[in-house]
Amino acid sequence: MGRAWKSLLRFQSAQEAIKAYTEYLKLKPDNADVRTDLGIMYRNTGEIDKAIEEFKKAAQIDPKHINSRYNLGWFFFMTNGI
Repeated sequence: MGRAWKSLLRFQSAQEAIKAYTEYLKLKPDNADVRTDLGIMYRNTGEIDKAIEEFKKAAQIDPKHINSRYNLGWFFFMTNGI
């Protein structure tokens, strides 16, 4: 089970997880793992533009970050590269 899902189990809702991740990123904005998990939570709540933005930021922080790249690829595949 991925980190994002484990986090969701700790929180009552995806919105609660989003709030916690956002607060954490104020302290450590260069954490690619947390940015990717935040992107997953945004995706789960239908906030697609915010999700893509977080995945891009994570990939920029760490160009070899597999999870952020995977999630970006998934969006491009699902939207035919739009």
